[in-house]
Amino acid sequence: MNETLTGSKVEPAPSTKRSTTQIVLSLVLVIVTAAAAFFFMRQSALQDKAAQLQASMDQARNEAAKLQSQLQEARSDGTKLQSQLQAVRSDSAKLQTQLEQALSEIAKMQPLAAKALEMPVKIGFRKAILGDGFVAVLQNTSTKTLSVDVKCTDATTARSREFRVVMDGFDPGRHVGGYPTKEIGHQEGWAFASGDKLQLSCAGYDRKERTVP
Repeated sequence: MNETLTGSKVEPAPSTKRSTTQIVLSLVLVIVTAAAAFFFMRQSALQDKAAQLQASMDQARNEAAKLQSQLQEARSDGTKLQSQLQAVRSDSAKLQTQLEQALSEIAKMQPLAAKALEMPVKIGFRKAILGDGFVAVLQNTSTKTLSVDVKCTDATTARSREFRVVMDGFDPGRHVGGYPTKEIGHQEGWAFASGDKLQLSCAGYDRKERTVP
């Protein structure tokens, strides 16, 4: 016998509802699992990145510490060099002062040195009493005996002649009338004329030269 149902709602079977629910739950589980895996991987990557950044920061800190240490050493060396430079400048100033003092002393002693090298022999000329011309008069004003080389040069002919004269040193007890004297004139073989030159040389002294007036 056939029956027609009109105006009534057909309800799904209970087994069909359970199957749909399981599918939805499975999808949600898959999505949650995938999300969890993604976030885990993302967190792991972020942690690795953070570890790398931390290592880079530590390395940078170490480099900065080294540079700071080097900078302090450089400053310390700079301070030492500055101190050494100041010491050198101070020593240089002292040496400059000593040099100036030494030059001053040398300048003061220069006249004495020149005087010390000046031959202690006075030269004079007189008219010859016997014979022609002039006679050279040499006087040793020192207390030492001097061996003097004498060179006479004729002003007209340039002819010359040399003599060796030994002059006693001055002794106040012996030479009451004045300094020891040696004469060179006509009797000694050279009659000086006006314009003739007389040159004296003695070891340890500067050379002396005079012209007959």
